[in-house]
Amino acid sequence: MELDEQTLLQSLIKNSSDDLSTNSIDYTSYLSYLQTLFTYDTERLHRELEYLNDEKCSKSTQMLSLIFNNYSTFIQTAECSKNISNDFSTIEERLSIILKQLDQFSSCCQKFIRETEQTNYLRKQNMFTLQKYPQLLEILEIPQLMDTCVRNDYFDEALEIVTYCKRLERKFSLSTNKIILSTTTSHIPIIINIVNDVRLSLEYMLEQLINQLQTNIQLPACLRIMGFIRRMDIYNELELRLCFLQARTNFLHKRLGLIQQQYSSTNMIDYYEHASKYIDETRNILFDIVTQYRALFSDDDTTLYVTFNRNEFIKETNLFRSWLIYRLSEFLKVLQIDLQHCSGSQYQRLESLLGQVMYFGASFSRYGFDFRPLFIQFFSRTTLTNFQNSLHEANHLFEQLLNSYTFDQYVQLTTLDSSTITINPFSPPMILVNYTPLAVYCNVLLTGFNDLRLCCPLSIVLTIKQLITDSLIHIRNILTNYYKSEKVTLTVIESEHFIDFLRIFIKIFIPYISSCIQVLFPDAQLARELGVSVLDISEKSKLNQINIEQIIEPIKNIIDSVMSKKKIQSNENNISSEIKEHIPISEEVQQQQEQQDEQEKIEDIDNKSNIVE
Repeated sequence: MELDEQTLLQSLIKNSSDDLSTNSIDYTSYLSYLQTLFTYDTERLHRELEYLNDEKCSKSTQMLSLIFNNYSTFIQTAECSKNISNDFSTIEERLSIILKQLDQFSSCCQKFIRETEQTNYLRKQNMFTLQKYPQLLEILEIPQLMDTCVRNDYFDEALEIVTYCKRLERKFSLSTNKIILSTTTSHIPIIINIVNDVRLSLEYMLEQLINQLQTNIQLPACLRIMGFIRRMDIYNELELRLCFLQARTNFLHKRLGLIQQQYSSTNMIDYYEHASKYIDETRNILFDIVTQYRALFSDDDTTLYVTFNRNEFIKETNLFRSWLIYRLSEFLKVLQIDLQHCSGSQYQRLESLLGQVMYFGASFSRYGFDFRPLFIQFFSRTTLTNFQNSLHEANHLFEQLLNSYTFDQYVQLTTLDSSTITINPFSPPMILVNYTPLAVYCNVLLTGFNDLRLCCPLSIVLTIKQLITDSLIHIRNILTNYYKSEKVTLTVIESEHFIDFLRIFIKIFIPYISSCIQVLFPDAQLARELGVSVLDISEKSKLNQINIEQIIEPIKNIIDSVMSKKKIQSNENNISSEIKEHIPISEEVQQQQEQQDEQEKIEDIDNKSNIVE
């Protein structure tokens, strides 16, 4: 670059002073001035000649003044010039060395020219890019537009963008695989970045759609969401069904978890309220899921063949039926736990729970999922458990009261006017009021019967009959043991009253309990369910009748033994009185007297029975 400036300076000086020898001119002194001239504009250059003439005159004047004033200095300057001349000779030697390196400099310049051509080519490309800037900007804004559409729930537009990106990928990519399932091998990095960003937005869109499936949505919204997921072409048919069932199952778990959390936060858990809300919530949600599934996948009865890879085939049949059976089994477990804790006042509302479950099963029967028979055993088990507790309580109370009861009180039987008596064959015998242990035992049994009446499946008739029979046999055993242990200490009056107690038990109380069982399990209903006649139930099988003779046999033996002893004592008393009075008594008169005594006893029992009736 310095060489060019020196050449230019040499040409300027040569033109201005042709008479001077150009070899004697030191061009280095003009370089700074030349560089300054390069900075001037045209007008300034036109005025430069005038400026130089003025400057020349000024300098000439100053030079004369300087010569006279600095003569000694000039002497020193001459010496200094000599030194400088020596330095210039050194510089010339070094310049010769530089001239030898000009070839290398020339090659560098050629290289620079080539690089300049490449830069020019890139500049042309940039100019073309600038011309296509609007179209390129639209492509570059695809990820941002996709993210905006997904976040604002514009799923139709988002799917259109995905379709456009697939075309863009096929056009500029070396791979033809799907945008989601493969890694793009495009030779354009920006296309790779755009496709990857769209893929991430598509995954976020799928997550949003699945989250919406996990909320309380109606059928139209569900059809719309599943339509978007199907159009995304991410899942095959089986995976699509699994995705739907998993999302709706999560929603079901959330709603049921809220119910569980609501009741677990309190110390006293109302199992009836928990079961009632659990049944209603499960029924509503499962009914919606079944309706939505059948609207989305109407061909569930067909067999699905799904290919996960080339060498693996999975056969799946009746996926939804298996899922629904599992959900019903989970529902059954929770209901079973609640039914086990339903007791007391909660048990009295068991009929309402049974109605809810029956309605639940009936609503699913239209889809072929009538599961009502599965729940009968649990309600029956709860009913039997509650009734067994009532029987245990009745047995315990009877044994306690009998130990503290005395039979020395006279039982007065009062007759009531028939016009004031309300005919009710199911009311308990009023004569039991005079016998406290039997009255309390009867009240507890009637309470158990009333609870049983709320939920009384016909399938438990034999079990109920056996439980009552066992309880009555237990009471019978208590009475027989009491008589065996206390008969020596009983007085004549207490013995008579105890025998009356036994007669009331076997002739009034037990038949009344048997009639209560027949009311709970009517002959007509049993015959209709079993497909037999009423006569077969009432006379032959006697499903709803207890075996009274089996229960009262030991008590009848006690009564007969006591009565036989009384007859023997009365006969001995009569004989002794005849001997004392020396009055002969015929055998016929004696038999008539015995029959009269027996008749009085029978009339006494009949009077008690009439009062009961």
